[in-house]
Formats: sequence, C-alpha cells, structure tokens
Amino acid sequence: MGNDARLRIYRRRSRISLVTAVAVLLTMAPTADANPLSDYRWKNRLIIASLPAGWEHREERKAVEEALKAKRVGVLDRDLLVIDVSPKKRFIDGATRLPDESVAEIRDRFSLDESAGKPIFVLVGKDGGAKARQTGKLDLDRFFVLIDTMPMRKREMRQNE
Repeated sequence: MGNDARLRIYRRRSRISLVTAVAVLLTMAPTADANPLSDYRWKNRLIIASLPAGWEHREERKAVEEALKAKRVGVLDRDLLVIDVSPKKRFIDGATRLPDESVAEIRDRFSLDESAGKPIFVLVGKDGGAKARQTGKLDLDRFFVLIDTMPMRKREMRQNE
C-alpha cells in the first residue's frame, strides 16, 4: 500500500473520530435551561409566594387571594403571574404550582426558608431577577409602583397609549 492510500485512510478515520466526538459532546450538553422559571422569562413578571405550612385555613391566606382578585386588572396589565412555592402544596387559589423538584429549586434560589412563620413574596422581573421581597402581608400596590418605574414597563405603557 502506497503512502497516498495510507494518508487517505488516516484522514477518513480522523474525520469519523471527529464526527463521533462531536456527537458525543452534543448528547452530553444540557438540552434544557436548568432554571424552572425560564419559560416565563421575557413574558411575565412573577410573584413567587411562599405561605407557611398550616396556613390553608388562615384568614391571611384568604386576604392574599382577595388582594389578587381586587387588583386583577393591575395584575394582568403588568403581566404578573403568581407562582405558589409553599411547602408541600399550593395554598393560593389561582396560583401556578410547579413540580416539586422545581419548587425546591426556586425555594433554594430565593432563600425561602420553610421555617419562616410568615408569608414571603418575591417580585421577579421579566429578566428573571429578583426585584423586591415582602414578608407578612402582600402589598400589591408597592409592587405595582416598583414595576411601573422599570424601563421595560415604561416602554410597555408608552406602547399601550
């Protein structure tokens, strides 16, 4: 066998090895965003809500639901979505509940301690970053004022005029 034939065989094997290596690397790469909130990014602002265990029958839980209903127009106008990450189950009617593993990841990401004796509400911007945090009573008007100062929201309001 001549040198030219050996060189062609070597090049063919090298190409096959390279294609195989690329294929293996592609299968090892993560195919989905690890952030459980990535589906909401650039679409919704979020209120991450965590109510303490045992609050399913408390008046404070009902007050959160009533506040959300009373301010429904403002909530919708600002593309707000409530994600309930309360320990063990959803407490807020109408809120979104994600799978348990996502809830655990969100609770960890936003430092939502299960032993907290009060509700915690975290406002998350459309960019996915935490913008504000409230403990105790949900004050939607405070969140609305903050949202309305954000550049993206100002642009939305100008476009809706």
